[in-house]
Amino acid sequence: MINQISLRVESLDDLRVVYRRLIDARLKIDAVVNHVSALGCYYFDPEGNRSEVFWVTGRACWVPIAHLIDIEQPDETVLAEIDALWERLRHVGIGERLANEPASLQLD
Repeated sequence: MINQISLRVESLDDLRVVYRRLIDARLKIDAVVNHVSALGCYYFDPEGNRSEVFWVTGRACWVPIAHLIDIEQPDETVLAEIDALWERLRHVGIGERLANEPASLQLD
């Protein structure tokens, strides 16, 4: 059984293009999230299979974070949101956890 299919794009602009195409195709967008290490747009294909298109940000982050983000904001705003979370989480190494870390993290 496949849980989801993930497709990588080369740039933030490419992610926006695919996001808009998904909307134009009237596919259901589940969420657009900031994982710090990547931005992911989760959607359901016409058969109801969950899929993702993502862009790698270049910031290493090992914390399982899924923070909602509006990728239609200007680049500077999107990148500032990524960097703000990265500053809070970059000290966490591979295999380490935050104190009282839930399975998926949504920081305020």
